[in-house]
Amino acid sequence: MRKPWSAVWLILTAVFLWTGCRSNDLSDAEQTAVQFYKAVWVQGDLERAAAMLKDQKKAEDLRWRVEETRKIRPSNSAIFITESPQDPHIQPGLKTYLIYREADKKDYMVKVRNVGGKWRVISFKQSYSLKRGGYNSFETYERLSYEHPHTDWKKIENP
Repeated sequence: MRKPWSAVWLILTAVFLWTGCRSNDLSDAEQTAVQFYKAVWVQGDLERAAAMLKDQKKAEDLRWRVEETRKIRPSNSAIFITESPQDPHIQPGLKTYLIYREADKKDYMVKVRNVGGKWRVISFKQSYSLKRGGYNSFETYERLSYEHPHTDWKKIENP
């Protein structure tokens, strides 16, 4: 005869393993995207953001974004991040991350590539700017949440 505690122990172990596997920890690629987002669109730190770029020629494109950030001084509010479900995922060393800041409903895109074991930013976009044009994606979070309900958006408090 089996002890009833062995069944309870088995169930508890399975639950702990399952919850442990569903960690909200960020991968190195996600951390790079979040740190770049924070440097450009929260802190307005041009030097820090430029250091994460693969191509230093793109640093000039950061300047107006950083200046805009310094003027509006956004709070370091919670963000949501996900890997783009529209990316083909053919190249494991290339990832596109979508970031949504709920406080002001702005969307950002950061594309990273693994270069020599380190993730570098190769492309970036932000919500549409009246002065600069840009990535007209005000509804990206809402649209993707509707069209791709399986998309796992990770919430990050104070990135």
